[in-house]
Amino acid sequence: MLKVTVCTFWFVFLVIEIILFFKNRNKARYRMNNKFIILSMIYSAVVAVFIIYIIYNQNLQFLYKSTALNGYIFKLTGLVLVCLGLFIAIYTRLYMAGNWSPSILPNGNHELITKGPYAFLRHPLYFGVIIALAGNAVIFAGHWILILFVAFIFLLIKIREEEKYLKEKYGLLYQQYAKKVII
Repeated sequence: MLKVTVCTFWFVFLVIEIILFFKNRNKARYRMNNKFIILSMIYSAVVAVFIIYIIYNQNLQFLYKSTALNGYIFKLTGLVLVCLGLFIAIYTRLYMAGNWSPSILPNGNHELITKGPYAFLRHPLYFGVIIALAGNAVIFAGHWILILFVAFIFLLIKIREEEKYLKEKYGLLYQQYAKKVII
């Protein structure tokens, strides 16, 4: 039952991402030769494949094996992390609306967002996804720990590139924001 619940949350997240992508695609002028669009698509495909893997794999390894209480605590903690992470990611994506782009390059009327979830985190969408993946790693061992690691490395690279671009585009305004919102 937990397996289906976690997969359902991820499926809803992916469906919302796809709907919002197609809803906003006409508002943005994407540069399709950008390597980050390709990496984003590959990353999304990998996540989708592993969700299907979890649904059909009956031999899951668990991080916990001792007592029923420990197992329950791990499951509950992991489920809370998955829910919280995907909520943060979905809320951020909805808050960004037309400012979202699959690449680090903005659409035509991109603006620096410093309110909403961005008042607390510089990259709340990525933060939410990492928290949700960490929840999966708490619930399910095995492949999820590797996925968490790969996703973390991918997002660190993307964040570094976005930070460079934002510093160039917004200069002092972004530097002041970065000092105010550390993470």
